[in-house]
Amino acid sequence: MRWIFEQGGVNLGRVDSTTTDTLVRLGKPVNPSQMKRGDLVFFDTYKVNGHVGVYLGDGRVLHDGSTHGVWINDMNHFRKVFKGVVRRVVE
Repeated sequence: MRWIFEQGGVNLGRVDSTTTDTLVRLGKPVNPSQMKRGDLVFFDTYKVNGHVGVYLGDGRVLHDGSTHGVWINDMNHFRKVFKGVVRRVVE
């Protein structure tokens, strides 16, 4: 996530301290019905807010997985683990 935002000139923090735990505290909370392209979306995978992606719009999210690398999924793929945690770090 840090690299993606850095490409757009947005610094999300130091490399050694950019984790899902720090990212979920950035920006402002957004209602899932108001998500916009570029918002961070969090999923309760191995822990609460254990996985993060970037919302791309049209119900799609870009994320990095340990088995597939960087890829795009439909938000429906995460329906069981998406609890509505969204953060907007860029207006």
